[in-house]
Amino acid sequence: MSDTSTLGELFDQHVLRLGLSGVAQTLQRDVMFDIGAPGTYASALVGHMNLIRPNQLQVLGNAEFAYLDAQSVDVTQQVIAALLDHRPAALIVAGNLDVPDQLLLGCQDAGISLMRAAVSSEQVVQELS
Repeated sequence: MSDTSTLGELFDQHVLRLGLSGVAQTLQRDVMFDIGAPGTYASALVGHMNLIRPNQLQVLGNAEFAYLDAQSVDVTQQVIAALLDHRPAALIVAGNLDVPDQLLLGCQDAGISLMRAAVSSEQVVQELS
């Protein structure tokens, strides 16, 4: 049996433990997503940046930004475009890392919520899984 939730509910439930904040007023609290069985989250709900089997909540941390930093500007733009083309419910930048302008502008243009978490990407994925 499947159940749904909203980003607002997820944000409110985890704001203190994860140190969540919305970025540049992109948080769309009414966005719905599938959380699996009542009281649990679906396996494809959250995970580190994945373009093959995209998660509903894509988490970007040190490893993901190191990967993007190692790419050419063109490749970085292609990866961000592919990430946003999958229409995730939200992107979460973990570890209070700076949000690159390309990512912020892409989320704003696509209407995709962007959040920042104070804790590591591993902690975000573990807490939301």
